[in-house]
Amino acid sequence: MTTLQRLCAEVARRYAALDLPAWPDPHPDGAPPREEEYSRVTEPQRYRIAAARARVWAEVLAEVGAAVAPDPVRGIPLDEAGRADLSVPVDRALRVAPPAGVDGASPWWLLETDVPQDDDGGVLPVLRGAVGAPGQVHAVLPDCGCDACDPGSDELLEAVDQAAVRAVGAGVSLRGRHGLRRRDWHVHWRSDGTAEGLGRVPGWPFEALTDACRDLAAGGRPRLPRGTEATVRAGWFPEA
Repeated sequence: MTTLQRLCAEVARRYAALDLPAWPDPHPDGAPPREEEYSRVTEPQRYRIAAARARVWAEVLAEVGAAVAPDPVRGIPLDEAGRADLSVPVDRALRVAPPAGVDGASPWWLLETDVPQDDDGGVLPVLRGAVGAPGQVHAVLPDCGCDACDPGSDELLEAVDQAAVRAVGAGVSLRGRHGLRRRDWHVHWRSDGTAEGLGRVPGWPFEALTDACRDLAAGGRPRLPRGTEATVRAGWFPEA
C-alpha cells in the first residue's frame, strides 16, 4: 500500500543522491539576524534546491499513478492586495494530478519563478505550490530569500516536504471577496488541523472560518460569509 510515510522516505533517498548544495542555519539557537542581513542575498541560486526537491516529489508521485506534465501557465494572480490586475510571472510549471480513481482529490502545481537580483545579475529561484488551480497558492519557498530569513537547507527542504504532503492530503479551502474594493481573502485548512489565511472578513474571526472548514470536511453545511467559494479535497493516499 502506498502511504505518505513511504513516499517521504523515498523522496529523501532520491534527493540525497543528487548531491545538491546544503548549508547550516546561519542563526543557530535562535540568534537574531544582523541588520545588514535584511538587505543581502548570499548565493541566491542555491535556493534551487526547493524546486529540485519538489521535482523529486513529482517523479515519485508519477510512479504511484499521478499524472505529471508541464503546464503552459506563465502567470498567476497576485492576490495579496486584492488586485486582479497584478500577477506573478511563472518561468516553469508542472501539473501533478491525482491517480485515477481517487474521487474528490485536487491536482497540485509546482510553479517556478526566477527573480532577478539587482546587485549581482543573478536570480533567486522561487517555488510556489498551488492546489486546485495555479492561482491558489498554498506555499512560497523560500518565503523571502534574504540572509536574515535564511533558515538553512534542512528547514527549507522540510518545508517543501510539508507542502507536498499537505497538497496531496485532505483539506478545505475557502475563498471570497469583501468590501467596496472587493479585496480577496482565503483560508486553507488541512486535515492535520493546521491552517493559514490571507485577508480579513468583517464579522468572521479566523477561528470561525477554520471551524467552518472542519465542519465541511465532516460533511456538514456550516454558515459561511456571503459569496464564499468552498472546496473540499480528498486525500490521495493513506497518511500512516
